Amino acid sequence: MVTLPAIPTSAVIGARVDVAETATETARFALGTQVELTGGGKAVYIKATAAITGEGYAAIVDKDFNAAMVSTVNAVGRRGDLVGFAQAAIPLNGFGWLVYEGATKVWVAATAAGHIELNVTAVPGQLDDDATATRQVIDGVVLTVANGGAAALVEGKLVGGTKVGRTL
Repeated sequence: MVTLPAIPTSAVIGARVDVAETATETARFALGTQVELTGGGKAVYIKATAAITGEGYAAIVDKDFNAAMVSTVNAVGRRGDLVGFAQAAIPLNGFGWLVYEGATKVWVAATAAGHIELNVTAVPGQLDDDATATRQVIDGVVLTVANGGAAALVEGKLVGGTKVGRTL
């Protein structure tokens, strides 16, 4: 089955969530611009304060819509902050879209189970179900299938807006 990129359905002309702008390009939209996607998803336009590796990597977003891949380092003390999932690599100081609601792929650690709570890891942008003490849960992320092997992209669903949750 071919998976097509999510397509904006709201009135933001020229928005493509699967394409990013480099640091040398001008932002195409105001930071914080939000679009509704096919299938009921939502995405927000951000500036990457650190490179975001690629599709499915989770990034934490601050109040100014700057984003960096979420990890055990930057999730501490950020309960309630938005977490979105890249649809393409976004370079350092580049601009792009993060999906925070709807169907998307999620980069997870080896053997992450489906339909279970996910938390941040020491690997930036990667989530896991290991429930390690002192790590932050990412609320609203559900893997619809389990990851059976090495770290990989897995089908997921983002429900109710994804954000940093409680500390384990």
